[in-house]
Amino acid sequence: MCPLLEWTEYEYDLSAYANQQIRVAIKCESNDAFIFFVDDVKITGPDANPGEVTPLVTSLKGNYPNPFNPETTISYTVKDNSPVSIDIFNVKGQKVRRLVNEVKNAGNHTVIWNGTDDNGRAVSSGVYYFKMNAGKFSSTKKMIMMK
Repeated sequence: MCPLLEWTEYEYDLSAYANQQIRVAIKCESNDAFIFFVDDVKITGPDANPGEVTPLVTSLKGNYPNPFNPETTISYTVKDNSPVSIDIFNVKGQKVRRLVNEVKNAGNHTVIWNGTDDNGRAVSSGVYYFKMNAGKFSSTKKMIMMK
């Protein structure tokens, strides 16, 4: 049979990532192929009752890409309307930048950090931490800037 007419089906269980934003990528490595086709991609979620709403939980989901250059997107969720702050810190614990400092509506949100400090100066390569506070919720995560 012609290799172009042979198809292989793959199925992956992503249930471990329920209620999280994920990205799906396909990478093809071959020593003898000059073309790669992807057909009939289907991504489905868990079975739910129509009209059922998944309750939100305040969370700091992380950043993408990580490592990053020149910018990264930080994703977070707020359960109820509340004041939210997100700050960037260097490894010495010094605040580098305040990204968010306002009341946010309940829901999913993102903010982009372009690798600059509060004065608009580019920061150096290295490890940084981003901290989110929303009401009694507080979470800190690590990211890496690579130039």
